Amino acid sequence: MTERVILERNVPVAMRDGVTLMADVYRPAGDAAVPALIQRTPYDKTFHPFTWAVLDPTKMAAAGYAVVIQDVRGRFMSGGEYPGLFVAEPADGHDTVQWAASQPWCDGNVGMYGVSYMGMAQWWAATTQPPALRAIAPVTTGLDLYENYLHRGGALQLGHLAAWTLASHGPNALVRRLIATPEKLGPAVAGLIDAMDALDEHLARVPVVPFPPVDDHDLGPWFAEIATQEARGPQHDDRSLTGRHPRIQVPALQIAGWFDVLLQNDLDHFVEMRARAGSEDARHLTRIVIGPWAHAAFLPVVGELDFGLRAAGTLIDLREDLTGLHKRWFDARLKGEASGIDDEPPVKLFVMGRNRWRAADSWPLPASEQRWHLHGGGSLSRLPPGDAEPSVVTLDPDDPVPTFGGQILLMPKHIRGPREQSRIEQRDDVLLFTSEPLTEDLEVIGRVLFRCWVAADTVDTDVVARLCDVHPTGESYNVVDGILRLRFRDGPSEPTPLTPGDVVEVEVDLWSTAHVFLAGHRLRLQVCASDFPRYDRCPGTGESSAVAKQIAPQRNRIFHDPQRPSHLVLPVIST
Repeated sequence: MTERVILERNVPVAMRDGVTLMADVYRPAGDAAVPALIQRTPYDKTFHPFTWAVLDPTKMAAAGYAVVIQDVRGRFMSGGEYPGLFVAEPADGHDTVQWAASQPWCDGNVGMYGVSYMGMAQWWAATTQPPALRAIAPVTTGLDLYENYLHRGGALQLGHLAAWTLASHGPNALVRRLIATPEKLGPAVAGLIDAMDALDEHLARVPVVPFPPVDDHDLGPWFAEIATQEARGPQHDDRSLTGRHPRIQVPALQIAGWFDVLLQNDLDHFVEMRARAGSEDARHLTRIVIGPWAHAAFLPVVGELDFGLRAAGTLIDLREDLTGLHKRWFDARLKGEASGIDDEPPVKLFVMGRNRWRAADSWPLPASEQRWHLHGGGSLSRLPPGDAEPSVVTLDPDDPVPTFGGQILLMPKHIRGPREQSRIEQRDDVLLFTSEPLTEDLEVIGRVLFRCWVAADTVDTDVVARLCDVHPTGESYNVVDGILRLRFRDGPSEPTPLTPGDVVEVEVDLWSTAHVFLAGHRLRLQVCASDFPRYDRCPGTGESSAVAKQIAPQRNRIFHDPQRPSHLVLPVIST
């Protein structure tokens, strides 16, 4: 342990093609060579709310590490042009790892860490197998740029895409382009801020492309590319980590959140790493920690619920903060020290409702499948349904069901996480199916599915399903949700229009959770046809929202009878 830390600003790092990237280096004073930790960010290496979110570089430097925080290509102080999402990260990440290992202050052992994009940068670098890389620590990261990242169930995550493009990429793009003309830069930045403030109004226009807030500020081509490429195709493979885990030979400490927009991506990464990573150590040592958190926000209060101080990233299970967790991980992987982390089970997850952490040897946990059936009249029960007329759900294009909590990443006025759902549940276009009060606790850990039989009056429509926990006081809080655009019911690569009036069986993936519905509480399923502006409104015409000139009114029938028993599938843990 050292008391003195040296900070070197804007250290140049040469890439293989001659482009120079800039990094800030925090390291112990003195001549000793130490392990290096790298974070590569598109969000400004000096913006501490992001770059210090999970690891304090001054503490790690004082503990005997060199911490390198680098602007990625074409961003902030680094040279070159930004080539698009994750295009340069494999090669640039590889070169940065090897550069760090060659510095006199490094002992040749390198790790990587960081949140979101900075986590994706780690995964991509690891696929190139840089010889000096020993371990990674990706936090809340994506897996496939198309599937479950900017699309879900065939629907475009429109609000996420727009907010990310404007707020995360817009300012840097304007500054780099207009820095030499300050008389233009000021008005351009003001215009961008006005566009952010009015973003929901812009999102309501059709067609989605062109999109004035992006086009008017020349913020790059990816918004239009992602919005117009509705079906997943071969062009998305180069931006996907699916199938690349056998090339990753180093273990990962993963951190995820139940209310994170990238949750299922993290869980899928973990499953793939434990089964198919490219070395025994990578398979055996990879581990995951899942809190109740929203994206890059490791707080005990999430949305409108307080999960207690045990859930705080500053006091995980009353034991350590996120920097301490990272230190134990890298002490074991880069220094070979017995930090205790390898003595713990590989899965540590926070169980909401009970608000306690639990450990497990694998994901998913062993669970039994319980079916909760929809019934006429709005009840939800373990009993099979009887004869009943289908329930009808509609979409009014001018008044879609608004986004209200959940696994979202929109502008700040859209609060992430669990929210009390009364204002949504009072709408005529939201179906409710509610159970009787539970007589004992119901522990649900794993992936939740909604299987239903539906007939639409249009050639395309959405089914949105949301599982809620209804407290004895009557308050209803969202737990997990999902969407399916029915034209993509056979998969994201196979759009198949509906035949109006025909009944189809579909499955809506609500992703995963760990939640105890306590005795006296009730389960509630919301079913509707929109969740806007989180997702684009389905045009109903078989067209993409990128080109559709109008959104058609939609009317869908949800069946719940003995021949078509629509139901929730819950993974229940035996007590």
